[in-house]
Amino acid sequence: MNTRLLTIVAMLFAISGLFAQSTNIEVYNIMQTKCASCHSNANPEAGLDLEGVGATAAERALDVYAKIANITPSNAHAASKGYKHIYKGRPDRSFLFRKISNGFENMISSHTDEQGTMPPYPNEQLTDYEKEVFRQWILYGAPSTGNVVDLSLLEDYYTNGGEEAFPTRPAAPDPSEGFQIKMGPFFIPPASENEFYLKYEVDLGEAKEVNRVHTIISPYSHHFITYKFPTPDDAAGVNEGFRSNNGFAQNPIVTSVAETYDIALPNKTAFFWEAEEVLDLNSHYINYSPDKVFKAEGYLNIYTQDSGTALKQMYTVLVPNLGIFIPNNGNVDTETAFVNAFGNPFVWQIGGHTHQLGTGYKIWKQTPSGDYGDLFYDASCPGGIPGCVSPFYDYAHIPNRVWPEFFGINLSHGVIHEATYINDTDSPVSWGPLSTDEMMLFAMMYVNDTTGLNVGISTPVENLELKTELSDIIVYPNPVQDEIQVILPNTSESINFKLYDLVGREVKSVTGLANDATTIDLTELKSGMYLYEFMNESGERKTGKLYKE
Repeated sequence: MNTRLLTIVAMLFAISGLFAQSTNIEVYNIMQTKCASCHSNANPEAGLDLEGVGATAAERALDVYAKIANITPSNAHAASKGYKHIYKGRPDRSFLFRKISNGFENMISSHTDEQGTMPPYPNEQLTDYEKEVFRQWILYGAPSTGNVVDLSLLEDYYTNGGEEAFPTRPAAPDPSEGFQIKMGPFFIPPASENEFYLKYEVDLGEAKEVNRVHTIISPYSHHFITYKFPTPDDAAGVNEGFRSNNGFAQNPIVTSVAETYDIALPNKTAFFWEAEEVLDLNSHYINYSPDKVFKAEGYLNIYTQDSGTALKQMYTVLVPNLGIFIPNNGNVDTETAFVNAFGNPFVWQIGGHTHQLGTGYKIWKQTPSGDYGDLFYDASCPGGIPGCVSPFYDYAHIPNRVWPEFFGINLSHGVIHEATYINDTDSPVSWGPLSTDEMMLFAMMYVNDTTGLNVGISTPVENLELKTELSDIIVYPNPVQDEIQVILPNTSESINFKLYDLVGREVKSVTGLANDATTIDLTELKSGMYLYEFMNESGERKTGKLYKE
């Protein structure tokens, strides 16, 4: 092969590599196939040219990009809503994507003033894969260059099928009560995990109080944290779209959950949000499937009320112990931290967090002299209430302790929190974000004073948790290989057990469980995540998630 031919081949490979590295080019090619016949260079319908000008496809793609990225549409309704042709990070506010969605994105309900879908029938419509490429490009910030979307994952998902967090959109609040926020989707390879942050402009229009936050996530979720930027100016310099690194851990916390959780704040308390509030959403999912791509999504149902309704502002804080180090000697390792830097909080809710090596989490009040005071949180007990008869720690279902309608304790002298671990792996483990790393932190929700709330500071704390007869049911081990052990409460009623897969199909049922301990065989089930439910004759339920190895 002569030198000239080698040069030509090298150039061709370089050009193909350039195209493979640009998701914008992939989107541009889709538009040429499905959109440019009506939005050509020579005859741009509604004044929108999606063919572009330039000697090469790359030049034409950049020309089109300049006409759509962060550009206000000519459509009056879209402009009044603040939409852009492409609104970076927000498919629901991207007018072009709204036009092509046609039911694909569940957060989009096209308005009649948006003047129909695109392409118009009977023209060939975009496939779901093509719409997903478009959506993912926007969710990753719609950059003009660079490959930000793994197309092979999308091809696998839309060709072979996969797992999904939500086959249907969860019910949203009535518009008179609040609104719904969605993060995602993002796609995770089999037996892998991923975590993203997403800046999200709420655009309330006026200051509001938030009295309830319902976080809805799949059992594959590791956590979902809702931060908020102190001011819109603090958010201005943050990149749009998915980010793999936070860098803003100092931002205030709204909620932090490890599973679907509905937080309705006590009467006369609320989170105070400004008219132009900007959130920072953090979603971490694990794909437990050994062979299927997972489509990860998370939802927030936000309930609001007029400013001035609440008397006190609710605050949330995450308190980490970053200095943990768990040696791999198979022995119990105890990590302890003393915290007295968060002022004079009156606590309403508190809960700990570890990863899979964790075997316990406890929190004590700290005395004025810095010694151990009253133990008020034990994650090995139902509801986090110390003193249970059969302690059992499940790192995947660590309980939150809640003092309903009033505030349980004043932590004016701080706390001592302590987590225990057993590391029988091949390596020492320290703090880190992955499920194979470890963590030690607790989340606390509190007000700074209770004046006007007509509540008392309660002691002792043992009887404050609202419980049912099924609260004390213990299920272990989790993860499970062949069978689970179930420890039942003393009750005169029979208890039924049901196990469901992630699409809601019942896969196991055991009726008439008796008191004491019971073994349930799960040998016939394939590996993966399941949801369990116990129900007694009174209709009381206990639910949770179970992973079969």
